[in-house]
Amino acid sequence: MRELTDKLILLCCCITIMVGNKITALSIVVLLSAITISSLNSYFDGKYSKYIGSIYLVLCILKLEFLILLPLIIYDLFTRQFIYLIAAFIIPFAIHWNDILVKDLVCIIIFMALALYLKIRSDKIAQYSISYHDLQDSSKELSMIFEKKNKELMEKQDYELKLATLNERNRIAREIHDNVGHMLSRSILQVGALLVINK
Repeated sequence: MRELTDKLILLCCCITIMVGNKITALSIVVLLSAITISSLNSYFDGKYSKYIGSIYLVLCILKLEFLILLPLIIYDLFTRQFIYLIAAFIIPFAIHWNDILVKDLVCIIIFMALALYLKIRSDKIAQYSISYHDLQDSSKELSMIFEKKNKELMEKQDYELKLATLNERNRIAREIHDNVGHMLSRSILQVGALLVINK
């Protein structure tokens, strides 16, 4: 969505240059071809950018009017692997140097700089978004691990509490058996002895 917004901004900027000049049938062809090329590049996710950029480079060399929508295409091509292709777009500027208006040249260069800025910004935002989602996933995973560990600790604590209770019961039972049992046995023997003595 961000890429589409950036391309729409660049398209509007380039259309302002077209509106400043005389609009002809060739201008409409240029607009449609640039939109088509940019759309194809987005659809194929940059897999064929080299070929699509080369086609537009040839169109720029053939006709000056294609240079007007160059910022839109530069936006698609701006990656490290296609930097040589962007440099190749100096050729159409050199060929049409005498024919291009100064105000158009300045606008195209400014809009190309804007395209590069928007592309860098969009790439960084995409990287930050991926990092954010990775952090979210890892935090959920850690949360689940902590919940599991907490449950295990609670179960272990309950087990140790039950074990301590059983040990205390056994100690009390031993004490009762040892002390009270001996006292009862002694009392019974003494009662038996008293009965014998009284007879």
